[in-house]
Amino acid sequence: GESLLGPTYIVKNLDEDKLLALKFIRNEYHPVAEADRLKNLMQAARKIKHPNVVRYGNVGEYGDMLFFTQEYFPSINLRQLLLEHQAENKEFSIEESFMIVSKSLDALVAIHEQGLIHTNIKPENILIRQRNNDDGVPIREVKITDLMAAAILGDDMIDPSPYRPPECRPEFAMFSKGPQSDVFSLGNILYELLVGRPAQGTYISPSQFRGDID
Repeated sequence: GESLLGPTYIVKNLDEDKLLALKFIRNEYHPVAEADRLKNLMQAARKIKHPNVVRYGNVGEYGDMLFFTQEYFPSINLRQLLLEHQAENKEFSIEESFMIVSKSLDALVAIHEQGLIHTNIKPENILIRQRNNDDGVPIREVKITDLMAAAILGDDMIDPSPYRPPECRPEFAMFSKGPQSDVFSLGNILYELLVGRPAQGTYISPSQFRGDID
């Protein structure tokens, strides 16, 4: 496939017989000469060993491009799940909404503990996989991905979105990013799960849209 950074491949680690995602970074975004900066970022990302964060691996060079590896997690993203619910005219339950956001918050804690700020939390970067546990009960696995894009490319290269807080939008020239920036984004995702669209400008309390929210 093709990501914001460049081409992405599914590859196999022959020593471990394990599938990985391999992401190339186009040279104009991150030249090979800056490989040390990418390695430092990846070193921090590799320390995140949390079940709700996609695991990151190694950095390498191929021709005039850098690449890095990450966990291969076959899944759909939350945007696809939102669209499925909209097509079926179905609401997310309060319990399901809180489960997705609670696991994502746990992931953010692990990310922030390593001194990293995602700054691009949106439904497309929350991966969802449903499976049955040992008792046959369906459970949803949740993982945050795309941790590297904003750090590698810079805010100017990230598409505008209602989930980005003002301090992460270049047009506002605010530079006080911190853990609260990611919490803002996740709060707006919770709003969309409950209401069906993200909050923008002056917004209405979710309880005015749904009778099951007090």
